[in-house]
Amino acid sequence: MYIPKAFEVNDKTKLVNFIRDNSFGILFSQEESGPLATHLPFLMDAKTGENGVLIGHMAKQNPHWNKLNGKEVLVVFPGPHAYISASWYNEPNTVPTWNYVAVHVYGTVRIIEKNEEIVERMEKMVSFLCPLLGMLNLMMSSSIV
Repeated sequence: MYIPKAFEVNDKTKLVNFIRDNSFGILFSQEESGPLATHLPFLMDAKTGENGVLIGHMAKQNPHWNKLNGKEVLVVFPGPHAYISASWYNEPNTVPTWNYVAVHVYGTVRIIEKNEEIVERMEKMVSFLCPLLGMLNLMMSSSIV
């Protein structure tokens, strides 16, 4: 993605927060038959690894998943965007543009096959995506209710 220097963000905390706030991403991979893309919710685990780890879940019925293990992929997290009219500049010889925010994440997929790991990650995702449900589960497990 082309990023003009004036708009480049390298602050890891800002990038992690953006991914958490815009967690529905698009996972892209290149296959022999051409590019594939799947829209998925992701959980950003910023504490694992040097740059963090994305956790996602894809339905087994989706043929994309079985081509991904060990493959380098791109995940795009789009944010707000808007058309900017040249008439807004009040200067001659200007052109319209499109302002947008997006984060691109590159990494290697690791398919998790152990049931315990799958359950652990799914519980983390549900707690992130459904905070109230996560709080109820916590209360139930600690006998607060």
